[in-house]
Amino acid sequence: MGGNGHIIPNTPIAVDLWSPTKHPEAKIFFLSHFHSDHIVGLTSSWSFPIYTSEITAKLLVGKLKINSTLIRELELNKDHLIPLDDEKKEMLTVRLINANHCPGSVMFLFSGYFGNVLYTGDFRYSSNLLEGITLPIIDVLYLDNTYCSSSCEFYSREYAVQTLIQRLHNCLKKSDRIMIGIDNLGKEEVLLKIYEETECKIYVDDNLMKILEILEISHVATTNPKSTKLHAVPTVKINGTNLMKWNKCEVTCAILPTARYTGLGFIPFSSYSNIHIIPYSNHSSFRELKEFVKKVHPCHIEPIIKKDAQGILGTDISSRANMDVFTEFIHVFTQKPITIPESVRKFMSKVISSSEQAERKLSRKRSIDKQRKGSESNSTQKSTKRGLKSLHVEQEDGSSGNVQENWELVCLTATEPPKIIVVDSLETE
Repeated sequence: MGGNGHIIPNTPIAVDLWSPTKHPEAKIFFLSHFHSDHIVGLTSSWSFPIYTSEITAKLLVGKLKINSTLIRELELNKDHLIPLDDEKKEMLTVRLINANHCPGSVMFLFSGYFGNVLYTGDFRYSSNLLEGITLPIIDVLYLDNTYCSSSCEFYSREYAVQTLIQRLHNCLKKSDRIMIGIDNLGKEEVLLKIYEETECKIYVDDNLMKILEILEISHVATTNPKSTKLHAVPTVKINGTNLMKWNKCEVTCAILPTARYTGLGFIPFSSYSNIHIIPYSNHSSFRELKEFVKKVHPCHIEPIIKKDAQGILGTDISSRANMDVFTEFIHVFTQKPITIPESVRKFMSKVISSSEQAERKLSRKRSIDKQRKGSESNSTQKSTKRGLKSLHVEQEDGSSGNVQENWELVCLTATEPPKIIVVDSLETE
């Protein structure tokens, strides 16, 4: 499976991309959210610092077993300063903005010598998404183009959930069992609403239960399939063949809350009266994308999903990488050529020696051993949170001279500095 990550050109910054061997210039790594196509290549043996949100940090530790001392948990709607070189001459300002996609998902607003870059990751636009946020002139917008086609229009999530609940009540009247297509992370709102409306727990597998436990909403679910009529199963398991097999045992209906078939020119499972597709989406519709781009008014747009990507069942969705559909919203602004500072150039070309790699692995082993010992007297959640918080120094009012000056040089997102968090990306504990 291919990933949906990028290197920000002329910088050591990588977002959702985990291949330092292929991209040795990448030294500073950001994760927008914990979906499989954004963590391709990220394993428990990872040895570089990772910048991400609080919830995603918990998922990295709880699910991927990433060493917690490598995780730099960043607050939303705060400016964070990160060194872009070994000498700390050049600084990056990054702000995390809620992406409204899945728990922990964020957009990144990067500012530095390269200008201002807004990286949406996966996101669902709503009218209040950027409320209270004053954006600078965005030189490059990396846009979630999952449904960037005029044929991709669907309900709001609120309306989709209402429709799903109505369909669910109808199915409960005539079925012994209901299969609900729920992939890991992102449809917790659906599970919560179903539980509230039916007062019935939903069967989930151990993998999804672990995620619900991390998100602290496991009360809506059970791992006993015989205790409930409602079963959450991976989306790919809902098909005609499985439905016929399920119906041999019990009268079964299936509900698919997904918009993945939108814009493909066909209606799947149209011959099955007991498979119901509800176009619930955690991505923006085409209309919503246009509203968002109009509001951001960037100088240039890069699609996050590449032109050679394929849709479900191998369908051609290459046209969705065509950003010319937003031409009327592009900000006409003469962009200055980017000069990479010498200290950053040196940092990007730095080769990590085998001895340094060995030291990183040894350091990781020590910290894991330390965590295991600590877990005997503390819960995983508490020790992880404490470990994450110890990795940054907070400047409440920006009164430290160098910090203030650095922020003013690289940050264009506000007239006054909010809480500034200085994070050292170049050392691991």
